[in-house]
Amino acid sequence: MNVNEYFRLARHKLGEISESELARQLEITTSFMAMIKQGQRTFPNHVVFRLAHILDLDPAWLWVDVASQWEKVPQRHVFWKALAAQAAHTTHESAKKHRALQAGVKRLGKV
Repeated sequence: MNVNEYFRLARHKLGEISESELARQLEITTSFMAMIKQGQRTFPNHVVFRLAHILDLDPAWLWVDVASQWEKVPQRHVFWKALAAQAAHTTHESAKKHRALQAGVKRLGKV
């Protein structure tokens, strides 16, 4: 899933709250959230932990998944993708939750 999908699912899980309310709960500004969504900024650690808590995911797994998407250096991108795959394999419950979230994205439609 991409960053926008994670934010959309968090908003949905919290009762279709606004982006500004989600930003408040993540303790970031709406403009910082927009920069994250546009790929101009990465998640601060506290945001990864809060978002993982909202989505009931392992924070380490979420961090690896997001990092694999943001990496621009090809060799590092391959490393992050492999680590994300390994994390998904070794944390079976998180992987099952991630698949359920992906199915939720499909049900909600495009983000």
